[in-house]
Amino acid sequence: MSVNEVIEQIQKLPSEEHERVFAFLLEKRSRRKPPDGNVQYVSDADFDKSADKVLRVHADLFRRLAQ
Repeated sequence: MSVNEVIEQIQKLPSEEHERVFAFLLEKRSRRKPPDGNVQYVSDADFDKSADKVLRVHADLFRRLAQ
């Protein structure tokens, strides 16, 4: 089965099943280790730059969440 076929099948699922798939993927991703076994950290400057972009792009979402 191809990735596109898997995605199509997931899209056909009811919302509660979407949540189960999402939870599975999050758990799977959190257990994944970096290839070299070392954790890589982003610099403070890079984090601030990325965070600023995310906040600008999704400003409306954050406003709604804050209500």
